[in-house]
Amino acid sequence: MKYLGIDFGGKNIGVAISDDDGQIAFPFKTLKNEGGLIASIKDICHLEKVETIVLGKSINDQGQPNQIQKQIENFKEALISDIKLPVKWQNESFSSMHVLDEAKGGDGGDHSQAAALILQRFLERANS
Repeated sequence: MKYLGIDFGGKNIGVAISDDDGQIAFPFKTLKNEGGLIASIKDICHLEKVETIVLGKSINDQGQPNQIQKQIENFKEALISDIKLPVKWQNESFSSMHVLDEAKGGDGGDHSQAAALILQRFLERANS
């Protein structure tokens, strides 16, 4: 089964894709959070033959939703409505921070890498 991972942000949306067996996540691309976003994701899902979407859930270290979580929930509803694929949650805690740390001081943190980390966490949990 092939998965698409999403790291939702106010300005940018990171996208990752799994291998065909749903074992390994790979950074795919970063999209601008603007008009046509759902259509772009739908095209990616179609071209890549994605069967399930994994969306990062933004919660703080006390398990409470962060400010952006309401936007993410609305985005999830739009994905389900327009793309007609299952959408699963995966805690995205510290994924962007981890990617920035890996960039070793530069601003090289990439949203698609954060999406890949979110998706890989989901795949490891699903395959264990």
